[in-house]
This record gives sequence, structure tokens and C-alpha cells, in this order.
Amino acid sequence: MLRKCFALPLLTAVAMAQPMVVKTTTLIDGKGRVLRNQEITIEGGRIMRIADAKQKPTIDLSGLTVMPGWIDTHVHLGWYFNKEGRYDPGGPDSKTTPQQDALYSATNAYATLMGGFTTVQCLGQPIEGEIRGLVEAGALPGPRVLTSLRAVTETTGTPGEIRAYVDKMKTDGADVIKLFATASIRDGGKMTMTVDQINATCGEARKLGLRGVVHAHSSDAARAAIEAGCTSIEHGTFLDDATLQLIASRGAFFDPNFLVLHNYLDNKPKFLGIGNYTEEGFAYMEKALPLVADVLKRARKQHVKVVLGTDAVAGSHGRNAEEFVYRVKDGGDKPMDVLMSGTSVAAESLGMSDKIGVGQDRCAGGGHGGRPGGHRAKSTRRHHSRPPRGLRDEARQDLQEYAVTPAVDEMAASTLTSKGQVTIPQEIREALAASQGSAARLPRGHAGPVDCRATHAGRAEVEGVGSLFAEAAAVAC
Repeated sequence: MLRKCFALPLLTAVAMAQPMVVKTTTLIDGKGRVLRNQEITIEGGRIMRIADAKQKPTIDLSGLTVMPGWIDTHVHLGWYFNKEGRYDPGGPDSKTTPQQDALYSATNAYATLMGGFTTVQCLGQPIEGEIRGLVEAGALPGPRVLTSLRAVTETTGTPGEIRAYVDKMKTDGADVIKLFATASIRDGGKMTMTVDQINATCGEARKLGLRGVVHAHSSDAARAAIEAGCTSIEHGTFLDDATLQLIASRGAFFDPNFLVLHNYLDNKPKFLGIGNYTEEGFAYMEKALPLVADVLKRARKQHVKVVLGTDAVAGSHGRNAEEFVYRVKDGGDKPMDVLMSGTSVAAESLGMSDKIGVGQDRCAGGGHGGRPGGHRAKSTRRHHSRPPRGLRDEARQDLQEYAVTPAVDEMAASTLTSKGQVTIPQEIREALAASQGSAARLPRGHAGPVDCRATHAGRAEVEGVGSLFAEAAAVAC
């Protein structure tokens, strides 16, 4: 049975100083509950109260589904396609200027926000720290950013040198420590750091009060990292059940990723021939897709805390929500479970459960939407230039117009006006179009304000497991 679901972008407060009441029909709270006919009271850009709808609303979202802003625990905002249409991570070997590099990274942040994600964890380039600061200052529209700034690898040095390196990361402002305990999946994913190096990295991170996030495909590397006190395993393509049980028993988190592999395969010509992006490497990634599906299913059986991370690289910024779809369709996740992975469970993994990921009576706190002093309120929308790889043919047209719900984690985005319009800076438009190509979801012919209500409204026809919301919210349509 098909159901059509509609969603409109959230309008901002008319005045930040005045209370705003948002009326909802369906509210997903991020922890598995579905609330009906609620009103959300916002003051100074923060959620102050959620209660039965009784007041005259400032914004009436009746008939729509509202939920906390999504959280992506693994992105790379500094990766983009340059003007030659090739993968470019910036840095000294980049074919772009530092100014262009900054603009590309800023457009990735903007695309991510407009794709529905109000918090991201970046792992890890120095430019992410600059984006974090500009978003916090209200000078750049984007999600709240946590960043490792750089990463620890087997070449960082001896255990003593690694501890000093981690100390420097903390001094430089890192929110989290990232380490590469194994090779890339394109190189087979074998363990590369020694146990002593892993112990030094995770141990020093714990000593400094920082989380340790570990790139680990193999079981031996993941076990060493968890036993050393690191808090999250990324990828985990080859993890066995014993390792998953260990992760669960230690209360650590697991982040398997589908979108990154699909994105690489979708954009193969833009990566091929650069570093380990070889034919052999792409063959490894193709073979990894069913392995990721299998390890996610086994992780759920072991009651591992699974978070939503996309490993968003060039070509996938703004498409982050496709990870939800892949995890339901290919990974067998229940819709409500995957929504919680991208809200309350992700917030817990970041140590931010008191600020984000749940819609409840408390201050939401946090980021900004591009105007000094303003907090962002986010509405999400999805438009695909083409559907994700591997999705059923009968769902392809629907997903091209896929629109998901407005979010209430952080209300009152300054990028949206009270008339439902968003002004896209021309530099952002140009850089986004260059970096994302046909995936740049900006309406043609618009150089200034865009009518969000007309442009970003969309539909998602859903059927069985293909729906994010059929089980999760029984969306009122």
C-alpha cells in the first residue's frame, strides 16, 4: 500500500526575542516515541517546552512530521570535486587556491545543513576547525561541527611520539581523536597500527577527556582499540561476532557506512587514478557492500549501539540522508532504529545527549544559521539529480523528489525568512554548483531568494521496508 507524504521547510521566528509556538501533528522525539498534536515553544532560538497543542501557533505545521535535527558522526567537509571535476581534498598538492578550498568546504557545510543535518563530526582536516568557528560565530550557515583536525596513523611515530601528538591535537582544539588502525578498504583493510601505538593513542585520548574514533575494518584492530579505551569503531567491514560482543559489552559505538561506497562507485571517473583509487580498489569497495549489510545485521543482534555516520566525501555532501535509506533497505534496520541512530544514539556517542538529538522539554542549545547571534532551525529536504545506486526501480522516481521532515532540535534558522524564503549567497551557489555538479540541488533560474515552500516541498511514496516513516511514525498524510 502506497502512501504519499509531504513536508515543507520550517519557517523561522519573526523575532528572536519573542516566544514562538510551532504546532505539529506528528512529532518523533528521537528516542523512539511518536507524539501527536504537540506544540513546541521556542524562546531565544531554544526549545523551552513541548506540550499538548493549545495555543495559537506562530507556525502551523499541521499534517507534517517534525523531529530533532539529524546528526552525522563521520563526514569530511574539506573533500570536494574541483573545477576539473576531480576529487580534491585541499592541502599543498591541491589544484585549487586556498580561497577556493575554503569556498568548496563552506558549500559542503551549507549543503549538509540544507540536507537535514544540524550536527556533524568531521574526521579530520584543519579547515574543519575554521568552519566550526565560523558557524559558531554565526558568520557561516552550516551544521554544528565537531572535529579531530587531523588523524593518528602508523607513521605518526613511537607510542611516546603519538602521546605527544595527541596532546598537541587537544591543544589545537580537537574535539575528538581520530586514528587509522587499519588500511583503507581499497587496500584490503588489514591492521596497520601496532597494539602499542593503539594503546598510546586511545589511552592518551582518555587521559585528556577526549573520545577516540577508530577507522578499523578488521577484528584485531577493532578489538585492540576497544580494549585500549577508544569509544567508536568506524566501518568495521570484517568484524566478527566476538568483536561485536566486545563493542557492546564496553558500551562503545559502531558506525558501518553504505553511502560512502555507493558514492565512490557512482563517481568512479572523478576518483579513479588518484592514490589508491585504482580498479582493484574499486573492486574491493563493490565487494564490501554486502559485507557492510551483514555486519550491521549482526551488530543489531548483539545489541551494539549503532550510530549514523556517512563518511561523506566529495560528491555526497547534502546526500547524507541516503544512509538512512540504505540501512533500512540493504541493512535490514527498522525505520525507527535508524532514525534513532541519527538522533539520540548519535548524540550519546558525541557526549551531547543534553543538547541535541531529542525533542523534549529542555534547551536545545547550539549552532547558528548564518547571521550573527542567530540560532539555526533546520528544515530538511532532499532532491536527487538521480537516485542512489541499487534502489528498487519502482522507488527511483519517488526518491528523486524525496522530502523528509522539518526538524526541531535547533529552531529558528536565520537562513530562512518568515516568508519561507532562503537567500543563497552567489559565491556559495557558484562553488556548490562547481563542487557538486548536477547534484547541486539549487533551483534553476534563481539567483536570489528561493521559495522554499514551493521548491523544497516534495513527496516520498513508501512501501514496506522502503519507507523511513511507515513504521517509524505512521506519518499523517
